[in-house]
Amino acid sequence: MLELKDIPRHIAALSMVAALAGASSAFALPKDDGAQNVRSVTVTAMPKDGNARLTPLDASEFAVYRGDARQQIVEVKGPAEAPVNVAVLIQDGLSVEVGNEIQTIKNFVESLPEGSSVMVGYLRNTGLQVRQPFTTDRKAAIDALRIPISNLSVGSSPFTGLEDALERFDGVAGRNQVVLVSNGLDLNRGVQSASPASNLDLERAISAARKRGIPVWSIYANSPGRLGNSSLAITYGQGSLNRLAEETGGKAFFSGRGFATFNHALDSIAKSMGEQYVITYRGEGKGKLEVTTESSNVELRYAE
Repeated sequence: MLELKDIPRHIAALSMVAALAGASSAFALPKDDGAQNVRSVTVTAMPKDGNARLTPLDASEFAVYRGDARQQIVEVKGPAEAPVNVAVLIQDGLSVEVGNEIQTIKNFVESLPEGSSVMVGYLRNTGLQVRQPFTTDRKAAIDALRIPISNLSVGSSPFTGLEDALERFDGVAGRNQVVLVSNGLDLNRGVQSASPASNLDLERAISAARKRGIPVWSIYANSPGRLGNSSLAITYGQGSLNRLAEETGGKAFFSGRGFATFNHALDSIAKSMGEQYVITYRGEGKGKLEVTTESSNVELRYAE
């Protein structure tokens, strides 16, 4: 289970973006050789915590494998070359304390690099409520943020809406990612089905994110009332968010059993966004995906 650590504020993250402006694009698109089962695949990769370098990674350092088969890299784009497209998703039905963090989320959106595209949506038991479709007008995105409804039953199914939001990235090029504020509990089929090991809606959302190479950054916020004090509910919720983040190449943020403020999490997310590379490769064969840096010792985080 991950805990929040002290990290630089948003301005430091933006400085990192500027420092990485030299991150290079790489290879020309190869001609179509007519091979069967070859498709263009995109994955977003970034250094794991503690693995960041002072100098940008070069495109030639990356290698992609499917099982034992090395894949042909088509292009690598660094943070200065690929726009940031962020879906900010907030689950309705959370503790009223989340309302105190809306300004922090607005500050995060405002701190995104110029040219970033932002979608704002709320997750409810009826699905996704889009308050602002993707826009480069960050003020419009900020104005779309509202305090979540605290009625638990309204937001009892976050992963169904998340899957819908992921589909809205189709055709959107760049460093696509989701920032999710949620209790991690999908109660459509009862508490027992909310286990991170057996939650069907969670499985579908993970599959949708991995298919598109989209990392999901999840921030835990507690439930209101008795559910917010239930050890089982907290364990299931945090476990689901942790699994979602780990299997999509993002990271989960929570601290102990209770509510955690968002500033440290959003600072960390902003910093990681400034270290991302979008890798496009010609996908052939099957097997476990592995993205490595062959000429350096940097370990990468990505959707496996």
